[in-house]
Amino acid sequence: MGLLSFFFSEKPEVAVPKDVCYHIEGFLACQYFQNAMELADKLNTTSTKSNIQVEVTAHSRAEWRERLESLNKSYSS
Repeated sequence: MGLLSFFFSEKPEVAVPKDVCYHIEGFLACQYFQNAMELADKLNTTSTKSNIQVEVTAHSRAEWRERLESLNKSYSS
């Protein structure tokens, strides 16, 4: 029993968002992108009770450079 257990005897309920959405975008040769896709595969998105949605967009390296410039412009303004 910890020192503060008197004040915090019960754990607060964790608020779970209704929907959790992930958008993964990158180029196929990128190891970070490969790791993100592997993690997305591990999420249980096929269950009817799942509130997780994953969208993956893969680009070629040349397309990714153009996409990255576009994203930088949209977030800098």
